[in-house]
Amino acid sequence: MYHGKRSTSLMKYSLLYIFFIVLTQNANSQTAIDASSVLPLLDRVNLQMDMGNYQQALEIVNSIIEQGVSDVALEAELYWGKSFILFRIGNLQEALNNILRSIELNAHDADSYEHLAIIYTEMGLQLQALQAINRAIELDSQILSFYSNRALIYIRMHEFERALKDVNYILSINPRFANALLAKASIFGNLGNFHDALLYADMAISINSTDSNFFSMRGGDTLRAQQ
Repeated sequence: MYHGKRSTSLMKYSLLYIFFIVLTQNANSQTAIDASSVLPLLDRVNLQMDMGNYQQALEIVNSIIEQGVSDVALEAELYWGKSFILFRIGNLQEALNNILRSIELNAHDADSYEHLAIIYTEMGLQLQALQAINRAIELDSQILSFYSNRALIYIRMHEFERALKDVNYILSINPRFANALLAKASIFGNLGNFHDALLYADMAISINSTDSNFFSMRGGDTLRAQQ
């Protein structure tokens, strides 16, 4: 899928998004936090996350949620960010609980359903993941990353024709969508067409040569092709 507001891909090897709403006001204050106080600090939070300080980020988010915010949409974003942090540190159940809370607060945010689908996928709950990503597409059918994520769910369900349909749709719009090319390589690999699997894996790597998982997948297809 394309890169949505906060997301990149459902593939566990090419992880999703960083968009966090955090702030460093006094946690002892009883005054609800307004959105204008949060926005200037997003870059600082992203930098902290890039440094891998997930536990510290989680503590800050928790302190803000406990303090309270003055806007429901902002509160939903905080729970979204908390879910993402928990996902990154491997706490899938709490990540699920918090994204569901975010959706309770804002049921019309398509990216939240994509994140929900990603969590369900990692938990092995493919039917629930499919329902979530379908809801994301219903809310915003223009986001290519949603179709890419759905293709990956279909691959895990061995629904290769449906996966290929989504991938081909993406590539008809953006032929250089690396994750779609890699998904297509996975489809061909699963179908035993290793020649085309390697072809599309190499195309994906030529576009995105920085993700080691792209090379890992290509290596897997190469080994299977040699068997």
